[in-house]
Amino acid sequence: MTSPALARPSLASFWNDLPRDGKLLLSTVAVETLGTGLVLPFGFIYLHEVRGFTIETAGTLLAVPAIVGMAVVGPAGALIDRLGARRIILAGMTAQMLGNALSFLAPLAVLLGPLRHVSGKVDHPVSELDGSPVRTSYLNVLRDRAMVPVIALTFLSAFVGYAQMEAGFTAYARLVGQVSTRTIGYAFAANTVTIVLLQLLVLQRIEGRRRTRVILVLSALWALSWLMTGLSGLVPGSSVAAVLIIGSYAVFALGETLLQPTIPAITNDLSPDHLRGRYNAVMAGAFQLAAVAGPVVAGVMLGARFNAGFIGMLVLGCAAMALIAFAVEHRIPARANGISTPAMEPSEV
Repeated sequence: MTSPALARPSLASFWNDLPRDGKLLLSTVAVETLGTGLVLPFGFIYLHEVRGFTIETAGTLLAVPAIVGMAVVGPAGALIDRLGARRIILAGMTAQMLGNALSFLAPLAVLLGPLRHVSGKVDHPVSELDGSPVRTSYLNVLRDRAMVPVIALTFLSAFVGYAQMEAGFTAYARLVGQVSTRTIGYAFAANTVTIVLLQLLVLQRIEGRRRTRVILVLSALWALSWLMTGLSGLVPGSSVAAVLIIGSYAVFALGETLLQPTIPAITNDLSPDHLRGRYNAVMAGAFQLAAVAGPVVAGVMLGARFNAGFIGMLVLGCAAMALIAFAVEHRIPARANGISTPAMEPSEV
């Protein structure tokens, strides 16, 4: 007989098993994102309805932060590999704090205080001939065949997901679904509450499962979310439209709980320690590119009243995510896909 399967860890064990440093970092997330959460739902509404910009211009303006992000993500990845993640995070926090962001003081204090011993620096490989450091660059990342579909998956998931949160979703809900700003606020609140209540439960349920198969579920949830958003346009200004908008963002949030433990985890399991900064910078670059394209495309399509086409594009994008997930599954090792391969235990007579 073989030994019985190990029981799933309890929800409490996810927190209890975290090291002190991990608990400190996670505890700052709620404070750090508070400022973002106050303005994220209403960026498009402010630009279009208060400042009077056209839909197309509002979408373009919302892409500006992502353009800046694309400009700095490459150097940041190289600096992380050279200097360690903590120093670069501190610089980023300082820049954000100096901007629309006092909430970043909390993680800044944690990194300067209790986590000051965490450097993130790693040993770099050296040449066997003369002992000199081996030269590394972003080409090392792009030559990794397993990373190519992961990069595509990152871009697509960001384009149909986060890139549409501030522009596409808000613009469609307001202009096509004709719901109130209060309803949009409730939708973002439902999104946050869903994540808070279900994230640990989801982590428990997907433990030991193929990450690529989890992405299939994510794709289906986001497709459903966009279909619900689209249906609100058939009953504009009604209570049904409000329910659909709020419900769609709760469903979207359930998909979000599946995203974080999958694509970022695959990336970090594929990357060697001395290139981890560059691997993550490439993924961040793909994310930022989607964050640039998403609001612009949403602004152009919704400005032209191509409403059904906009929803159809996002649903098809979710289907494409599922197809790419299969390609990723065939290229990455089992460990990167979240599957452990323990040695066979001897049988008992």
